[in-house]
Amino acid sequence: MRPVKKRSRILKAKNNKDFSVTVVFNNGEVRIIDFKPIFDEIGINKKSPLSLLLDPNNFKKFSIENGTLSWKNVMQEIPWKKGFRAVPFEIGADTLYKKSKPSPSNVSYRAQISELIRKERLAAHMTQGDLAKASGTTAGYISRIENNQSGIELDTLFKLVEIGLRKKLKVSVQ
Repeated sequence: MRPVKKRSRILKAKNNKDFSVTVVFNNGEVRIIDFKPIFDEIGINKKSPLSLLLDPNNFKKFSIENGTLSWKNVMQEIPWKKGFRAVPFEIGADTLYKKSKPSPSNVSYRAQISELIRKERLAAHMTQGDLAKASGTTAGYISRIENNQSGIELDTLFKLVEIGLRKKLKVSVQ
């Protein structure tokens, strides 16, 4: 069976300054989007119908609609049946994810968990294969977790820590 690719979605967004926005994606990553190069790439300039976005006051009036950023104050025309339809300006979340950069001040929970599992596995003198066998998973999956290339479900984290590493898992909310 082919794995289902999870689509990027924006959960929360905050305007930083000028044309920079910090967003939280559904994978837990906090990323920064610089819209200046994006606007240059898609041809938004003073003569463009979307030139309202070049005004910082108009730019910061975005909202999150259907998991992406939307400017209801900036309309664009798209082909529609027998003519055109005016819709708010949006750029897809997948594109925004690709064009964004990780926030330097943010160390994601996933990266913290990845490092913790690796550290504890090495302290226990276990290979990835040893931990995989003890916890009922695969060495490839352990590798992806430790290299921060895969998220981890709470049930799996429990198995890795409590069964595989024979440690106690403590979760807290601060």
